[in-house]
Amino acid sequence: MRDKNVVEADHLFSIDITVTSGCNFKCRYCVEGDSCDTDVSFSNFDELYTTIEKMFVDEWFNSNFEGIKIGFWGGEPTIRPDIIKAVVDKYKDDKRIYFFVFTNGHSYEVLDSIFHEVKHKITIQVSYDGDALNRKNRIYRDGSSTTGEVKRCIYSLFENGYTTNIKSTATYDDMSMMCDSWDDIKLIYDDLGKGIKYAITIDYSKAYDMDACHIRSVFTGIAKRELKFYKEHGHHLFTWFDGGKTKCTYMKSGFSLDANGELLYCHGCMYSCHREDLVFGHIQDADILDKIKANYEFFNAPVIPECDECLAKMCLTCNVQKHINSSKEGFYDRWYDLTCQKDQCTLFKEFGKVYLALEDILRR
Repeated sequence: MRDKNVVEADHLFSIDITVTSGCNFKCRYCVEGDSCDTDVSFSNFDELYTTIEKMFVDEWFNSNFEGIKIGFWGGEPTIRPDIIKAVVDKYKDDKRIYFFVFTNGHSYEVLDSIFHEVKHKITIQVSYDGDALNRKNRIYRDGSSTTGEVKRCIYSLFENGYTTNIKSTATYDDMSMMCDSWDDIKLIYDDLGKGIKYAITIDYSKAYDMDACHIRSVFTGIAKRELKFYKEHGHHLFTWFDGGKTKCTYMKSGFSLDANGELLYCHGCMYSCHREDLVFGHIQDADILDKIKANYEFFNAPVIPECDECLAKMCLTCNVQKHINSSKEGFYDRWYDLTCQKDQCTLFKEFGKVYLALEDILRR
């Protein structure tokens, strides 16, 4: 279990390090594409450590944040355990530093060798799509299935006391398999308990001609399962039914650090066709704190009003994709343009209809 003294994530500043661009999987829907075929690895350790030291003695930083969460991303970060271990060893005894890793779960042993000393302050997020989808899309480079090893990793992490999340993905073309994925995650829940959730992202990197009836039928199938689950457990398995339209605020309380040392607003910026507009500096910059503060102020503007009369109860459209698709002028207006992804609007509105129906049934 996590140390009870760990502060809430909202009070931590996030530094997400791209440990390496390389990956040992060849997932069929991966947005990172050919970049995973090469291994460009992080090396700006001294600059990172200097930046963190500057942050911890800065009055502005200390008035807004209680610590720093260092995230390890890829590619697949754990294929370079030496890089992660160097940073972990540097800060393992610092009570202001916490850790996060987004991993494909290819090996529990590798994860444990890196993080066993900081188990009390590390969150591990494992990509696993549910059995059928995982077997179809998340494969090793030789084409073999990753499912068995990833599930073993998930079970080992939970059983050995790591705070662990499962993160699933589906493309629109694969949405019909989401009920099967829900069933598989439910089996893991039955074995491991309340820490398990079905948290999924429907691919937002491409435009789809979405069929509203098909979407509604998929979510209706999940809702029928959720109705029974909720009556038995008093909470939902599928995180979308927990509700919450979201406006991403990561940019004002964190930045993503490319393997080459470039600073970007978030990890997704690295793979945007507008990447050059989304780089705001380099870890070697002498004025890096000024740039961090400027981001905080820029993205700390009032929340944009909700779309009028929108049925969506969950809205997870991506700011990077908004910036790509929007025809508006100005960075801020493009970054938060809620009107430029009609397919995503269809997706979340149809889910909203199902959400309201399930909520009504549970109220009776």
